[in-house]
Amino acid sequence: AVGRHADVGNVAVTGGGATAVCDAARVRQIIRNLVTNALRYGGDDVEVRLGGEDGIISLVVADNGAGVPEDERGQIFEAYHRSHDQKGLTASVGLGLTVARTLSLLMGGDLTYRYDGGWSEFRLTLPAAETRPGLEEASPLLSAPDAAARRR
Repeated sequence: AVGRHADVGNVAVTGGGATAVCDAARVRQIIRNLVTNALRYGGDDVEVRLGGEDGIISLVVADNGAGVPEDERGQIFEAYHRSHDQKGLTASVGLGLTVARTLSLLMGGDLTYRYDGGWSEFRLTLPAAETRPGLEEASPLLSAPDAAARRR
């Protein structure tokens, strides 16, 4: 698991040691989408925070950018919706958040958005492994050794 605090470029990662009931490859896909969006469209500071309580593991990707316009927040998980048109950036298709949310729902979790105190927060929630006794397919979230092993 990731240590208590690690900096990767301008992305700060905190938390670790949580085990969720999930498809590890699909969770990596969701995290990659959220972090890429935060780096591309968000502010200068990006945080990834992992925690859990009451049988729920939660991973938050947050940035200090302007956020999704308030009148578009209800549509960001709809297919082909794009909230950001910035010069100099390749246009997106508008499917990343739709796919990410669908995957989270299929794994028994959810993906939500909120803007609070100058920070955009995308929160991925998944069932914690301890809520499903005897389950053999639980996957640790943010496990560095697991990611390195899959690259070989």
